[in-house]
Amino acid sequence: MAPRLGEQPDAAILTLWERGAAAGPIERALLLAGEARPELGMQQCWALPLGQRDQAIASLRTRLFGPAAELTSRCPHCGTEVEVVVADVARVLDEASASPPPPPQLQGLSLRAVTSEDLAAAEIAAAQGRDLRAVIIERIATIAEGETVPELDPSTLDAALESLDAAAELRFELTCSDCGNRWIALFDVADCTWQELARAAGRIADEVAALASAYGWREADTLAMSRTRRALYLERIPG
Repeated sequence: MAPRLGEQPDAAILTLWERGAAAGPIERALLLAGEARPELGMQQCWALPLGQRDQAIASLRTRLFGPAAELTSRCPHCGTEVEVVVADVARVLDEASASPPPPPQLQGLSLRAVTSEDLAAAEIAAAQGRDLRAVIIERIATIAEGETVPELDPSTLDAALESLDAAAELRFELTCSDCGNRWIALFDVADCTWQELARAAGRIADEVAALASAYGWREADTLAMSRTRRALYLERIPG
């Protein structure tokens, strides 16, 4: 049985990283969501609206690394790197979900929120040369009897999807400190959490390797220690 975060957090982090190391972004996001909500089966995770999936990931991220996260983006005008600290990612997602914008009027057409299943289908379609946006619409649209699929411009579709699932995308308006240019940057909660998890797994592996080299301890015994006790022994390794 895989270790859980509440019991052996470092062992669980290594197991999560190992399970997702060779996976793609969608599968990694679902792996994180499943860890956050173990009561859900994988099929249920696939069917979650993206906002609910990312809310689950944000709650896991808070448990592992705290509420704050750093958003880094390059100015599209001059290339200057801009960094912004998001004080509480989970709270921002919860607030977005609680206050969705009003939906646009769509004649003869109703939409549902996008899921990871839809993204995976769109990826396959894009690899086949099909239009990603058209595939998404085909999957999430219900057309009234006697109606045909209307032409949806990108802004109308984006507004409709945001009203259905306002937590699906976190967008922040950034201002370049060098040239004053303003742009919208997307914050990918799943990718941010995965990158932090990968860095944490690397640090844990370094500690296990150092203690194994110094004392001959097994990985399982080392990971069963508290981080405080492990640090005590690391400090005593001859430099």
